[in-house]
Amino acid sequence: MSEECYYEKYIGDDQDILDDARGKPQQRSYVDLEAVQKDIVEVLERAEKSLQTAYNLCFLEAVLHCDRYHEGKKSFREHHKQYGYLHAAVELNKGSIDAYFQYRKPSEFGFQCQDRIRKGRNAGYTPNRLLRRASHDLEGDLALAIEAEFHRVRKIGWKIKAAMTNIRDGKKLVIKRE
Repeated sequence: MSEECYYEKYIGDDQDILDDARGKPQQRSYVDLEAVQKDIVEVLERAEKSLQTAYNLCFLEAVLHCDRYHEGKKSFREHHKQYGYLHAAVELNKGSIDAYFQYRKPSEFGFQCQDRIRKGRNAGYTPNRLLRRASHDLEGDLALAIEAEFHRVRKIGWKIKAAMTNIRDGKKLVIKRE
């Protein structure tokens, strides 16, 4: 696959490819079927790599929203409010973005108890799940705002993963023909 793609080397752009496909057989007699199939696989691999980069950027975006959440919690002192019990975290779990909230509270023995808050059916948090664990309105509002961003990033991530799966399946179909 180190050779230059057929479509880049001999044709140049998509319009030329379409013109060859719509033209007469004599106009495309120089086109090699195996080269085109290899190019399809190479282009799909490039697309898959680009999608992986987009997915990694989604992970970074979720982490930045999490940072914003914790910065916002630090500002509670200015409003004479306590830090609160809700904690946000983001991690890659088996290659998937996992943005979640925990309920952290000191135990009677001085240790910190933490329970991960369960997500709802839509793989996100309902307002009720977060607000009832928030120690005050500011914490609840901040958690809801960050959850809206987390939910958006999760949805984008699901769509990117689905596209990557479709590309892998497409590559398998082209390779089976070879």
